[in-house]
Amino acid sequence: MRASDADSALTLPAAELLTITEKHGTVRRDGRWRLPHRLALRTAWCDVTLDRTSAVRSAPELVIELRVGGGNVGVVLAPGMVVDANELSVRHSGLAIGRDADDDTPETLHVRLVGRIRHGRLDARWQAAPPAASAPAACHAQPDAHTPVTPAFPA
Repeated sequence: MRASDADSALTLPAAELLTITEKHGTVRRDGRWRLPHRLALRTAWCDVTLDRTSAVRSAPELVIELRVGGGNVGVVLAPGMVVDANELSVRHSGLAIGRDADDDTPETLHVRLVGRIRHGRLDARWQAAPPAASAPAACHAQPDAHTPVTPAFPA
């Protein structure tokens, strides 16, 4: 797909539901992709990475419906995204939802995790916000009037 085709695909309306089904494999979604309203993840013994940092948001909420039987699910979030895992059932599994980006970014997307994980692990983490623009540092600092200047090479 050419870049212009990808850009035009991002202007189309978002799908109501995107279903990802995989067994014994690896799934990775990253870069610029349009988030659906609901994402159904149906995996067994897979490693899944869903990177939303550059994704195009189509609604204020994204519901991720999980049916995971073994494997790892990693969710990478941008500052301003909030995670709610209150409707997620976890059995014989690990669940790690890191602290948010803690940068006072207003909420841009509410991500609801629903469904179940059995014999797996889910890690949700935030990508750090880019540093604020600052004035460029001077290449050569001027000496203070009270600081003696020593030549680099003796004369």
